[in-house]
Amino acid sequence: MSAKTSKRDKIVDDLLLRYPKGSTRKLKKGNYDIDSNYNYERGVYVNTVICGATSESWGWSKEAFFDMNLHSENAVERYLKQRFFEDEVTHRGGYGSKRATLTRQTRRIWERISPGIKQVKSDGLEGVYKVGTSGYGSTSLGHIFAATKDKAENIAAVMFAHIITDDNKRYGGNGISSELVSRKNIKGAVSRNATFFKKIEESMDDQRKRIINIEKEIARDQMKLATMMQLQDMLLEAAED
Repeated sequence: MSAKTSKRDKIVDDLLLRYPKGSTRKLKKGNYDIDSNYNYERGVYVNTVICGATSESWGWSKEAFFDMNLHSENAVERYLKQRFFEDEVTHRGGYGSKRATLTRQTRRIWERISPGIKQVKSDGLEGVYKVGTSGYGSTSLGHIFAATKDKAENIAAVMFAHIITDDNKRYGGNGISSELVSRKNIKGAVSRNATFFKKIEESMDDQRKRIINIEKEIARDQMKLATMMQLQDMLLEAAED
């Protein structure tokens, strides 16, 4: 088990607790506040544990949450299913389904880590940025390692100036959008781009196959048209006799 995976498991195990203990393992129930709201579906008041003055980010750092690489609720659910429910039924309606438990755990983890992840992304820290054109019909352009979000977008704007359109700049800016996906070094960008290049090559192969099929369809239509025109000439000749 890698150090990263081990730390992620440790954080998730802690966050699944009603009162997480944090990285120092010293936080207790008294460090948290309780928010009581009326649940209209259940018809009762529900108490929710929230961070208090001494339990910011549940005792962890927002960077630690980001580095778990669980940047969406779906990613959290996939992780939990693989780790805890790999051999269990988790689809709705299945006999003995663990769906409710998986959903509850997914919601708890995502609600607790998403604010920190969002903050890290908006801070524009040093790391690997996924860049693409902005606006309607945006296109992914790969990954860049940069010191800040602005620098990542500026580098991409220069490198891809020949493919940025006026539509990409319609809402202002340089036509480039970016998102921090990892706080790794340059090797992290290279690794992600290797996968990105492979997807582009596969896409190009699919397009070539479609071109071949389209050319075959055009050839068949041309032969069909030629035959129909020949038949038309025969009909006209027969009508003149």
